[in-house]
Amino acid sequence: MDGMQMVMEALKAFEAMKPGLEGMLAGGSLVAAGAKGSVYVVQKGANFISYLIKSKKKKTAPKSKAAKKTRTAQDDLQITKDDVAIVVDISRRALVDVAGYLNKRKIDADIVMVTNDPAYGAQVKFLNPESEGEWNGIVLEFKTMMNKIKRSAGGRRVHIFLAAPLPLVFAMGAVWGTVDDASVYHWEKNNYHKVVNISRRLR
Repeated sequence: MDGMQMVMEALKAFEAMKPGLEGMLAGGSLVAAGAKGSVYVVQKGANFISYLIKSKKKKTAPKSKAAKKTRTAQDDLQITKDDVAIVVDISRRALVDVAGYLNKRKIDADIVMVTNDPAYGAQVKFLNPESEGEWNGIVLEFKTMMNKIKRSAGGRRVHIFLAAPLPLVFAMGAVWGTVDDASVYHWEKNNYHKVVNISRRLR
């Protein structure tokens, strides 16, 4: 599956959102479904929103009638790939670059994008430096969202791409801790570089 095609479909879906639609989105909402995959809202808080961008799974042999089960919204919010990329997209539009990097490295990943702009517009929405509550709110919402992702992505390879102000990144790292393994990437010279492996060994 070409993750770049799925991300391009997601971007078209964000563009197509009518003004005010983002206010109606809630956790578990399906934002878009296309030939390449789907986009869901993982969590919507007062300060940020997180989306799960999933490619369509390859078709397998049909199950017997006895083995069929009814799908729920929670099933759709499950991480299905062996890799999950978490993209914190606040100070720079990074989603397309991340998808390009994953394709180039042949990493087939579900993508969780965290942003403070529900409609993911072309213009970056900067955080208010005078509003400590806004910054703290994002950190707390990030912690809640990561706990949801951890339940779904236990044992999977986690890749973290950060485009956010440094104080926010530091605070997010503090709530993430070194309990969970993850690879962290740095953007330089129009390319991502894997620079840190988070693990208990760093404690």
